[in-house]
Amino acid sequence: MKQQYHILLIEDHLITLEAYRAVLELMPQEFIITEAQSIDRALEKIKEQPAQLPFDIAFVDIHFAGNQSQKMESGEELAAELKKRFPYIKIIIPTQYNQPERIRYIMDTAAPDALLLKEEFRSAHIIQAVETILGGGHYYSPKVESLLQNNPMDFDDYDLKILSCIARGVKIKDIENYVPLSLRAIEDRKSALMVKLDVPARNNEKLITIAREKGLI
Repeated sequence: MKQQYHILLIEDHLITLEAYRAVLELMPQEFIITEAQSIDRALEKIKEQPAQLPFDIAFVDIHFAGNQSQKMESGEELAAELKKRFPYIKIIIPTQYNQPERIRYIMDTAAPDALLLKEEFRSAHIIQAVETILGGGHYYSPKVESLLQNNPMDFDDYDLKILSCIARGVKIKDIENYVPLSLRAIEDRKSALMVKLDVPARNNEKLITIAREKGLI
């Protein structure tokens, strides 16, 4: 009898979900698959899953096109929620981001058991990632390993939330409604971001352009 695993696939592109299913069918294990194509739908599936039948593995996309969720902004937060609900779950993150800064941020915030770049997706990589984490190890695809050897600048969750607010047109004085920091702390962080990203003072448009290029938002 095949060993069974409950697996949650969180991905907003149907063709990618189909690819995951096709690859999983090639493996000797039996996967009971649940799918979600948005953050809010994923949260519903997490809540609905019985505690006595926890998800064993989750594929968690990081970026959701046109994300309409009012609860979470990214897959990193979703991965953290999964680990909180299912302490022994294994998280696999496939991402389109290939910038050292964002890869390091994903590692620091989501702590995935496996991390792969979508640009180097191969069925063999996905199978190896699943087999490795089921065996208790960690798997990082070749490009991820290379990026992790770089020395990226440090950005934390507050930095990314501030950048996200600025990108959405939120005024600096109103960002404290979204980020639990004082206005002075927010202004100091914004100034530090300008320096880190080598952007002229008060040039918010350039700040957001560079932040997008580096995959920070």
